[in-house]
Amino acid sequence: MLGTLPREQVSEFLSGLLIGAEVASMRDYVTHQQVITLVAGTSLTARYQQAFQAMGCDVTAVAGDTAFQAGIRSIAHAVAN
Repeated sequence: MLGTLPREQVSEFLSGLLIGAEVASMRDYVTHQQVITLVAGTSLTARYQQAFQAMGCDVTAVAGDTAFQAGIRSIAHAVAN
């Protein structure tokens, strides 16, 4: 970033900026009493949790694979019945 960050930290910094901007853009749609459920890989979960918590939102996280498997089981159950 214009010579101020070491090269190996630039991608982390940019990721933080993008996530922060994305979460900030949701401010009008999220109430502070609402619990946000994140479905993400482990590398992004902590970053999104930190951003939402900075806005005062409670966050729960579900691993992407876990959410996928639960969804497939739900579909299979619905089709079978």
